[in-house]
Amino acid sequence: MIGISTGGPQALAQVLPGLTPPIPPVLIVQHMPAKFTYVFAERLARHSSVPVKEAEQGDRVLPGAILIAPGGRHMTLTGSPPNVRVTLTDGPLVSGHKPSVDMLFQSGSRVYGAAAIGIIMTGMGRDGVEGCKKILDASGQTFGQDELTSVVYGMNKAAFQERAVQSQFALGDLPALIQRLARGGG
Repeated sequence: MIGISTGGPQALAQVLPGLTPPIPPVLIVQHMPAKFTYVFAERLARHSSVPVKEAEQGDRVLPGAILIAPGGRHMTLTGSPPNVRVTLTDGPLVSGHKPSVDMLFQSGSRVYGAAAIGIIMTGMGRDGVEGCKKILDASGQTFGQDELTSVVYGMNKAAFQERAVQSQFALGDLPALIQRLARGGG
C-alpha cells in the first residue's frame, strides 16, 4: 500500500513504469480531487507494464495489478487473502483527506496482518502516520521516501520522526524495493 500527496503524480509516473511482474497487489492513495484520479490512472496505465486502474467498488485485490483510490472516496480493504476486495465509501475527511492514507493502511493491517506493507511518500501533513503504526502493530513492514528525493518531506518526515517507518528509500530505488518485497525480502 502506498500513500502519497504533493509531488505524487510525478513520483508515481517515474516509479510505476519501472515495475515488472511479479509484483504484489499495489494499492495507492494519491491525494487528488474527484474526477482527476481516473485520468491519472489511465495515463499511468499507458506507460506501465502492469495493469493500473482507478479502483471500483468490489474490485478484487490481485498480485500484478495496481489500484488507485478514486478522488473524494475512501478506499479500504475487506475479506481475507486471497479473497480481498476494495470497499469505497463517502464520509468525513480522515487525517484531513478523502481518500485517506490512514484509512487504507489501517484496513490493510487488519486484512493482511504481518504481510501488510505500507509505503509513505512525498506530501504535506501527517496522513498515513497512524496507519503505518497500525501496520507495525500487526508485525507488517513500513517504508518512507527519503527527504532528498521528496518534493515535500512532510507525511514521510512525520512517519520517520515518530518511528512509524522502519527505513527510508530514495525514489529511484522504489521499483527494486517493491520487486524485492514481492519475492518475500524486506
